Amino acid sequence: MYDYEATCDEELTFEEGTVLRVLRKDVHSVDDGWWEGEMITDEGKSVIGLFPSLVIQECGPDGEPLSGEVQRTIIFTQIYLASLKIFKNLILNRGKFHALNTN
Repeated sequence: MYDYEATCDEELTFEEGTVLRVLRKDVHSVDDGWWEGEMITDEGKSVIGLFPSLVIQECGPDGEPLSGEVQRTIIFTQIYLASLKIFKNLILNRGKFHALNTN
């Protein structure tokens, strides 16, 4: 994990070693790579905001980094769930698509 300095009010500022609780990951969206999380300040205040996923390392409940296999499983699950969401939208919108005339 690296230090991160917020560039707007919606983002979190934190230092290396800060524990963030991930609240939302938008996989395969416009905001892919930006997650929403919660951190506790030194004063004990809960702060919620956005942060780039590239500057953190996911860990388990014990604070230990996840193994490569666990990380691969998480990524596969995220892709699978995103695919299900896309499939659901296609099913719900069937008949609303028009074939293109290629002539």
